[in-house]
Amino acid sequence: MDIYQKIIDDHHNIREAIEELIETDNSQVEKRMRLLKELEHMFVAHTSSEEQTLYQALADTSDREAKAQIKKSRKEHNLAQHKMDSMKNTPLDSDLFLKSLEEFKTIVEEHFDEEEDELFDLAQDLLSSDEEHLIEEELEDLEDNVWSQPQY
Repeated sequence: MDIYQKIIDDHHNIREAIEELIETDNSQVEKRMRLLKELEHMFVAHTSSEEQTLYQALADTSDREAKAQIKKSRKEHNLAQHKMDSMKNTPLDSDLFLKSLEEFKTIVEEHFDEEEDELFDLAQDLLSSDEEHLIEEELEDLEDNVWSQPQY
């Protein structure tokens, strides 16, 4: 698997976790809590490892477009994390929770689509296959470390 397919797989898994959470209803508070924790863990593992590996490699290039795209992508991660934090502070048995979740979904899916359509092309132009392979290994190691941490 290459770095881009690894990230696409992460995106797919996060999209599925969001959909599973959307399918719950206001009476399923315990299930929502469990699914929300899983979604947050998956999202944090993905975004933090992606920022430390692929984003950092692109930010280290002299390419202005890459630097601008990384800055924008990091802002999108922060916006999505802010929405996640808001969801965690919203009663799980309310319609407001589902509204916040839909907003999170929109932010995340637009970001994923941009990343897959624009950032990947840019990265493929700027990074060698050796660099891509190293980034993939680092990304997997970082995600494994996050997954091995206990969830609270």
